[in-house]
Amino acid sequence: MKIRLLTSFAFSFLFLFSCTQPKEETFQAPKNFIPSGNAELDQLRLQFRSVPTDLSNYNERGVMMKLWATSLQQQGADLGDGYVVVDDSLRAVDNYNPVFTGGAEKVLSDVDKKRYAVTVQKGLGILDSIQNHLTEENESQKLVASVGTNTASVNQTPWPNYRANAQRTGFSGAPGPTQGVVDWKFPVGLPWESSALIDGDKVYLCSPGMRNMLFTLDLKTGKVIHETKQKANLRVDQLYGTPALNSTPVLVNGKILMRELGSRGNKGDAKDIVVIDQKSGKVTKEITAGHIDYRAGYAPFDANDKYVVFPFSHHDIEEKPPVAQAFNRIICKDYEGNTHWDFNIGTTFCNPHIDKELVYVGTTSGTLYALNLEGHYVPASSKRIAWEFQAKGAVNQTVSTDEINLYFSDNAGWVYALNKYNGQLVWEKQISKITMDTHRFFSKINVENDRLYVGGADQLIYFINKKNGAIEASRELSDWVRSKPIQIGKMTYVMTMDGHLHQLNAQAEILKKVKVGDHRFFADLAYANGVLVANDANFTAFAFNPQLEKLWQFDFLKSFYNKEKERIHTDELAAGAYYQSKPTADLGMVFVGTPSRFVYGIDALSGDAVWKTELSGAVSGAPVIDHGKIYIGQQGGSDEFYCLDAKSGKVLWKQNIGWVWGSVNVSDGKIYAPGIDGYVYCLDAENGNIVWRYRTDRSTCGEPLVMGDAVYFGGWDHYLYKFNKENGDLLWKFQLSGGSDSGAPVGEDGKIFLPVGGASFRCLDATTKEVLWKPQLDGEIFNVTPGVHDGQVYISQLIGKGLGGVPVKNKIYALNKDNGQKLWEFDGAGGLTGAVIGSNDRIYSGATANPYFYCLSKEGELLWKVRMENKVEESVPALYMNRAYVLSSGGFLYAIK
Repeated sequence: MKIRLLTSFAFSFLFLFSCTQPKEETFQAPKNFIPSGNAELDQLRLQFRSVPTDLSNYNERGVMMKLWATSLQQQGADLGDGYVVVDDSLRAVDNYNPVFTGGAEKVLSDVDKKRYAVTVQKGLGILDSIQNHLTEENESQKLVASVGTNTASVNQTPWPNYRANAQRTGFSGAPGPTQGVVDWKFPVGLPWESSALIDGDKVYLCSPGMRNMLFTLDLKTGKVIHETKQKANLRVDQLYGTPALNSTPVLVNGKILMRELGSRGNKGDAKDIVVIDQKSGKVTKEITAGHIDYRAGYAPFDANDKYVVFPFSHHDIEEKPPVAQAFNRIICKDYEGNTHWDFNIGTTFCNPHIDKELVYVGTTSGTLYALNLEGHYVPASSKRIAWEFQAKGAVNQTVSTDEINLYFSDNAGWVYALNKYNGQLVWEKQISKITMDTHRFFSKINVENDRLYVGGADQLIYFINKKNGAIEASRELSDWVRSKPIQIGKMTYVMTMDGHLHQLNAQAEILKKVKVGDHRFFADLAYANGVLVANDANFTAFAFNPQLEKLWQFDFLKSFYNKEKERIHTDELAAGAYYQSKPTADLGMVFVGTPSRFVYGIDALSGDAVWKTELSGAVSGAPVIDHGKIYIGQQGGSDEFYCLDAKSGKVLWKQNIGWVWGSVNVSDGKIYAPGIDGYVYCLDAENGNIVWRYRTDRSTCGEPLVMGDAVYFGGWDHYLYKFNKENGDLLWKFQLSGGSDSGAPVGEDGKIFLPVGGASFRCLDATTKEVLWKPQLDGEIFNVTPGVHDGQVYISQLIGKGLGGVPVKNKIYALNKDNGQKLWEFDGAGGLTGAVIGSNDRIYSGATANPYFYCLSKEGELLWKVRMENKVEESVPALYMNRAYVLSSGGFLYAIK
């Protein structure tokens, strides 16, 4: 992409805003004004010079400035050294992180606030200049002619591990792509389960953005009535410090309630149920409900006119020692935030359901509880339990009720009807013989007249007699059904996970089928007053009439579409980085984890899914392959670590070791896993038995290195540990002067190349832990795993804090492996993602500060770059089949040839 002065509007304001249906508000653009795609921001652009930034508005303007910068980066703009100075000035005022201050709110002096205001004013001017000189020229493939096309046979050298091998070097002997062409892209998406709330002529959409939390739309037209904003709080830790609203809105007596999830534990801001006035859209109250780690994927709760009820457990991964476990308690509070009761039920992934005086919730052990809302009992009193029922499998899906009965499903394939007042069994029916592991096998049940309607992971929709459980009709569909079906008159509407909306008659015959979107659908369908609304996993709501004619669509993470019909965000997904899994490849397939809890096996040439396996939390590590098996952990769900069959995705064994963020390593029949709970583990690869473990002081996130007879783990306790890999004996530990985080140690020729989550990079002697060299570089953050091959070390740098997880700029350095001397540097590639090396002497890397995938020569010359929908976070490319496989935060896995 090039930035140049426009002599005419390359993008007219009309085009930008007509692409985001519906228009959010009327805005008159002056002459020679290049719109940003966001009317609120463009109003600020017209005002900030005549109404300067001051103590009254620096917070709001500062947050908008940061989001604007990120939007420009997604369009390929280089923010320049001037904006780096702005970023440095902000950090000089306040480098606040609530974890390191005991959760205390940072208090700024008026002098600090004035410095903030001056800096924000300067930053707005810089970004406005960039915006008004911005045009898009996609340079993908422009340099291909100098490289040539790949005529060699397809190379099947495996890429089985994070960065190819146990030493993490980023080199497997496989060649990379030569053409710079997107071969295919595969949608992965977020686990978005929040469905629309429809009341009268309005529809309410929860938003996980850093700027917006709720949109109120006109149901018939989709036009915005009002937007509910996040509280603007300018900070360095902007991305991880801002909560994400992530639940289906609940309406109670003119109040709309939603729950937050996020980062930074209970010392941070993400721990509330937010109460919003329905008429005005203003936040009126926040009820503390406890922190939910954003990788859990959903923030469950329910409410009536007296109480809010929610599951809880401690998600404090940055504590000492860290605490991280699945929900195991149900808490009931009143609207003043007073705890009415707190009751332990065991591990639960079931959204509680309030019906009159009882709250119903299931557990992974298969127990369904009916708990008394009222009554004052001692915390452990069994009197809280009105009744309980033992199902045959885990009850992870929300129950449904009618006037008399309660209906629910389990993960063993059974559906049950119970008397909702006393728990007596009315009937039970096994409607599917389960042959797979899933987090939730069935959708929520829709109770309508004399039937139940429920879909499953067996790709079937079932019509069940409500009185006796008999299956009256069923139909196989194109994919799993996770969204609750709905009934409109005599017709049933079913959304499959692959984005097909079906209309079926009473005999379950498909009358009509439309493709709604490219991304996954997990959220329940909503319907009222002639309008059906479906929310996808990429934050778009689609509205249809009963004839399946589309009425409107709306992006509830604010965006616009450019002339290439690429979606550009003007709000950013809050709480943290989501697309972190590192692809691996072998057996003709590429394997990747997702924030939506799935691990996919995808045909490496066609991009078609061969299999998918659902875990219970986000998958951030690499699906490591060894002897036809895949080893993978999860965060935000259960304590289970998984071994899968690589060809089918079938679960071979599970072991409870707690949350695992990073990729494991495998060597000589042993698995080495870093634990969020502070333990590092050695498991038997055959059966998952724990061979040894060691407790560190804080979370261990980074990927372990295996070299020779030793395994090396780094963690947030600022140490690198060396263990005998067979018996776990501690051989030495090295003080890092910073936490080992996204960057992992790399080993070659008895040396360890060691990044740290700060301004430090070192080369150590693996035997003596002597520091052999440090690079003499101007820079800050090298929190990225380096690549090492043929005498060169390739390290990534993040320049500036930016959004707190999205830097202002990034670059790659090539260093001499023996002495650390700089050989060359390249601006644009790198960031939180690192370089990998092809056998064709090409260097490949994504970028965190722009949407490009780069191919460089060994000498650091740009050969070509390819535009993706968005940046790359902690993910790293895999090279296989003469292609690079790259996970982008645009929600796609890309294959580039």
